[in-house]
Amino acid sequence: MKNTFIRQQPPSRRILPSPKKKRIAPPPAAWREPFDYDPTQESPLRITFYDNDPHRMGVETIQVDGEKVKMIEVQRVDGSIQPNIVSGTLADCLAGRPPADMIAQFKTKLDTEAKPETLDLRNLTSEELAIFFAPIAQEHAETFIGGKLYTPTNIIERRTNDQDARLVSSLRLPYCLAFALLLYLADLDDSDDLGSHLDNDADWFVSGYELFQRGVLNQDCTFTPKINPTPEQIIEYGDVFKDNQLAQHKVLLAYDNVLNDVEVRPNANSTYIGCLEHNRDFLDRWFVERYAKTLPEHLKVTEIVKINQKTGEVTTLLGDGKSADAIVDGGPDYLQALMEGRLSKSPSGLQ
Repeated sequence: MKNTFIRQQPPSRRILPSPKKKRIAPPPAAWREPFDYDPTQESPLRITFYDNDPHRMGVETIQVDGEKVKMIEVQRVDGSIQPNIVSGTLADCLAGRPPADMIAQFKTKLDTEAKPETLDLRNLTSEELAIFFAPIAQEHAETFIGGKLYTPTNIIERRTNDQDARLVSSLRLPYCLAFALLLYLADLDDSDDLGSHLDNDADWFVSGYELFQRGVLNQDCTFTPKINPTPEQIIEYGDVFKDNQLAQHKVLLAYDNVLNDVEVRPNANSTYIGCLEHNRDFLDRWFVERYAKTLPEHLKVTEIVKINQKTGEVTTLLGDGKSADAIVDGGPDYLQALMEGRLSKSPSGLQ
């Protein structure tokens, strides 16, 4: 166990269980690495738009008067892809699926005007009229939005607690913006239910539709001035907003709290449990690798292990696992002495 760092909670005087090596099952098919080690890349925090989100109801700013809204991606003439929050009707028209009430209104207008040139249209059945009207509605919708509905070829469906949720879109945030959003959420009243959560694949998210309703996101899915830090926050965290690496550290500390504070429901599915376990393991390895890189050469560690004081499970986070084997072989008395700091370091390791 030479040059080994033990990541642990404060020592406990209670009798610890017998140590055993923790073995993590292969990740579920739904699991993806939650973030990139590069601090200039996107954070694990997502702004997510679920179709069954109750906050989808529209607001006056986009003239929908209580109609549901929809987050879509629009492909502009220059080829750029831009997210937009539009009315549900407009989203359906862009997809070539105008709603039935719109088709009915079109049919009523034809019958009311009774123009000779529309006689053939008036004789169409509702189904035939829908086929005729769909491309017209789509063309007008594309003209209005200034682009075409963009549908990626590799759509990833995310699950929520409600099985009715099917279509899901997510925006990933860079670390500085993620940190600003976390500060905004932290300043809300304790009784406010807006906050970050884990979905059924243990992905970290905030409801995009709720942020939109609160005026934090605008119709173009960009942040409004409501996200701006307060003067006090600028004084306290000014360096964080200017440094991606500092912002990454702050955001991942918050992520660590979310992953380890969550209570796993007794009926949680195996995908959620597996993804949560691998997210925790991935984040632990990021912390220990970052720690190891900060040490001067004469203090470099070759192995880092994590010990769960409740279960006795020993996890290797850095190195070849020999230290974990030694702890397991030492048994509960050795583990107790280790956790209480009653071991001394010698040239041959810990004794």
